[in-house]
Parts: sequence; structure tokens; C-alpha cells
Amino acid sequence: MRLNFTKLLVLGSVFFSLHASAQLDPYYTHYMLNKLAYNPAVAGEKDAICLNLITHQQWLGQRDNSRAYKPSEQGDWFDAVNPATNGFSITAPLLNNQLGVGFQVISDKLGFNKNTYLRGSVAWKFRLGRQLPGGTGATDQTLAVGADFGMAQVQLDGTKYNPLQPGDPQIPSTIVSGSKFDMGLGVYYTHQRLFDGFYAGLSMTHLTAPKISVAGKIDFHIERYIYFLAGSRHDFGSLAILPSLLVKSSGKGVQVDLGARAMLNQKLVFGANVRSADAISLLFGYFIFPNLYVGYSYDMQAISGVRKYTAAGTHELFVSYCFDVNVGPPPPKKPIFNVRYLEGYTLY
Repeated sequence: MRLNFTKLLVLGSVFFSLHASAQLDPYYTHYMLNKLAYNPAVAGEKDAICLNLITHQQWLGQRDNSRAYKPSEQGDWFDAVNPATNGFSITAPLLNNQLGVGFQVISDKLGFNKNTYLRGSVAWKFRLGRQLPGGTGATDQTLAVGADFGMAQVQLDGTKYNPLQPGDPQIPSTIVSGSKFDMGLGVYYTHQRLFDGFYAGLSMTHLTAPKISVAGKIDFHIERYIYFLAGSRHDFGSLAILPSLLVKSSGKGVQVDLGARAMLNQKLVFGANVRSADAISLLFGYFIFPNLYVGYSYDMQAISGVRKYTAAGTHELFVSYCFDVNVGPPPPKKPIFNVRYLEGYTLY
């Protein structure tokens, strides 16, 4: 959970008087399919161009009730102030899959505060282990080292604030924003013959810990985060079990996501995930085509103190489409051992 909504409202005046606020990274229930958001070394992971779309709607339908603190005042009620994250990414392999590149846009909204991240990623891949059949030069193990570079922007919509003291010069009355350079680093390892596929990665986001000033009045501190992610695949005939792990830390605490999905006949996917001290999630997905996957998740809040704010629940929708771009004669059919099988993508 990023922030208790009641605390967001009650601490609003404190927020402005302190002139500083720590900004938290967004989270996703489909973290195992949206790894580029955490680790730039994942860029070009599959030997295809992949486009991902994701929307995470936390506490859907939550309304602004700040007017309750000044019932005599006339003002507007604002809907859709729930935390919401939307993301788009594209990745592609280059140079016979020895280099990966990616680009992503993330919009993370909490109340009337919106953070936007633009990132370009590059990953250098080192082939390890045994060579796979097929004559492509691919090996059963890969170690990738990656970096991303971009911009972090913070925006406040001051037109929607209902301050206790109208005209307070410390509270903006218009839409204001600020931005700074941002970057991250990561390493990512895959082993296609360990179990029926294995991956693990370690990364740090917001390496420069940018401090963004908005309207010369408020400073936002983008905190560094360290991520460790891992997952594997275990085949049992037409059934595949896909356990996954994500560990997240900003130095002030640790959050752990632990889950497992089952995939039937490379088509139907279902599973569950547990987020420490926060939520239990159910996941469902389906391969409409071998290279087009749609996933949905529903989070059930595990903290009783905030359940009254979560009646509509937390919903997430994930869509991924992968395709090849071939120039000239078609390449030979690729071998079955391929890292994309970790996610179930079968392009052939």
C-alpha cells in the first residue's frame, strides 16, 4: 500500500508546511510480466519486439471528502482521486539479441498529485553456458547489464485543493510541475535449462535520488529503490507452474511479493499473489493468440483499518503483444529453449 488515504487528507497541510515529500515507486500485481518497470537489464529479453500496456486502479471509485473538514463551505466533490498507475513499454532485441533496447512511459497519480516517468533503456547481454541447437549462436544462459536514462516529473493540480485557509501562499492554486533527470541500473540473469526456465535480477531505480522543486514552494524527493526479482517455470505435461518473487526496499523497510501462476495448454493462466502487510491478489489471463496475452488481477486489502476505503477493490489490466520484424528470407525456426517461455509467449 503506498499511502493510507485518510492520512493523505489529514496530513495535507503538514505536507505543504514541511516543503518536502518523499515520492514512492508505483507497484504492479503483474510485476512478473512488467519487469522493465523495475530493471532496465530486462530490455530485449525476448527475441521479438514486445509492447506492453498496464493500468493499475487502486481503491477504485474513492472520492475526495475534504469538504467534510469544512462542512459550511461550498465546494466541489472530486471523484477518481484513488491511486492509479498507467504504463506503456516497448522492448526489442538488436545485434542478434546481444543488445536490448526499451522505452517506457509511466503515469502515477495519487489524489491531485501525478508523477510521470519517461525512460529509455539499454541492456548489454553476455552469453554463458552451452550453445543451443539451431545455429543462431544463442546459449542456455544469459547475463545482461542494463541502464535507463530519462526524466521524472511531479505535477500538482492546485485547482482542486480545498485548503483550510484560502489564499495560503504555500499552496498552489494552479497546475504546477517540475522535473529532473532520472536513471537506474540493473543486472538480469536467465537460465533456460534450470528447471524449465529461470530468471533473477537485481536493480536500483532513481539512482540520482532527484529532488524536484515545484513552483519554488514544495520539494519532492524521489527515493532510491532496490529490487530483487526471480521466477521459474516447471512443466508437467500440459500444465506449467510459474512461481515468482519480488523484493522491494528503499532502505526504510522491505516489501515482499510472492506468488504462483498455473498455465494450461499455453492458453489459460490463473494464480495468486501475496504482498506483505498489504494485499492478497488473484490473477487471471488468456492467450488470445500465441503472441497476444491479456491479464487481469484483483487485490483484496489485507489491512482492516483501510477496508472502508477499498469497497470497490483494486483492479489491474495487463496487455502484451509480441511480434517479429524480418527483412529478407525467413530465419530458421527457433529452438524450444527460449526465455520467452518463462512468460508463456509462444510466437511460433
